[in-house]
Amino acid sequence: MKSITSERGGGDFAKPLISAPKRQFDGSAVDWDLYRFFVTAAEAGSLSGAAERLRVSEPTVGRKITELEAMLGCSLFLRSTRGLVLTQAGHHVSDCVSAIGSSIAELHRLAAGAIGTGSSVVRLSASEGIGQHWVSGLLPGFLAVNPNARVEMIISNQSIDLNNSEADVALRVGSPGPDSLYATRVANVGFGLYASHDYIRCNGMPKSEADLLKHRSIGMSGRLARLEPSTWFNKIIPGDCIAISSDSLAFSFLAAENGLGIAMLACIVAGKSGRLVRMPIAMELPVLPLWLVTHAGTRRLPGVRALVQYIGAQARHDSMRFDGSDQQP
Repeated sequence: MKSITSERGGGDFAKPLISAPKRQFDGSAVDWDLYRFFVTAAEAGSLSGAAERLRVSEPTVGRKITELEAMLGCSLFLRSTRGLVLTQAGHHVSDCVSAIGSSIAELHRLAAGAIGTGSSVVRLSASEGIGQHWVSGLLPGFLAVNPNARVEMIISNQSIDLNNSEADVALRVGSPGPDSLYATRVANVGFGLYASHDYIRCNGMPKSEADLLKHRSIGMSGRLARLEPSTWFNKIIPGDCIAISSDSLAFSFLAAENGLGIAMLACIVAGKSGRLVRMPIAMELPVLPLWLVTHAGTRRLPGVRALVQYIGAQARHDSMRFDGSDQQP
């Protein structure tokens, strides 16, 4: 958890929020709700902000923090012109609470998956392209082998946080994520330039990099604009050639299918469409690793392990479709 500011280097501090008397600590009598008030106040930076988030009165927040400080025997906040500021003790407690929160999240993951594949839900995160155009085709086979399994798909172009139990398994293109995660490289995702047969019929087939400048293109915006394939595309295609852009991979695919222009698409996605043709241009295009990622604490759970093994095997089987070597532009 990040503090609002540091207690060092400022002359605008008055005194601790309270002067907490030391009392004997009794671990069996800990009220963990006190830490919830403390965390919210640290994040909000003020009692009023915490009260608004918690939907309680400001005196209630102050009373809860006073009780926690009395229990710990130290001051957790200083009053400042900038609001509440964590003391050194407050920073230490904040770090400990964050660690406890991560442990509780892992406990929930373990409890949810401990009963095995039969009735536990395994949450799988994937991007629009990989999730909709590849994973969806795998699930019937997986459920045929594991008839009692339950899968929850999380389709997002943002990185889902496995450490905070937002998903159990993730398919990630490019970076596998933090070191605390267990990742296996299962394929290489190749990219190509694609347009519909109708577009090519009306506008001709570009055969060189220079020819691309005479054509209408489909770009990526928002978060997608920072992806490596998008930055590569933007170096090749000037802005005035981009007829339309979006922050959705699914939209780029459909836009290309509907003849709006030339799009940069993953080969595993575009290759499934009978309406798209790959541009026969001799140029080096991006290739990114595909990682199958699990949390170190839950990857051995039966449901997670079954899904990971199945997806990994299918990815290796489809390796040529992923890198685009099965396509003849």
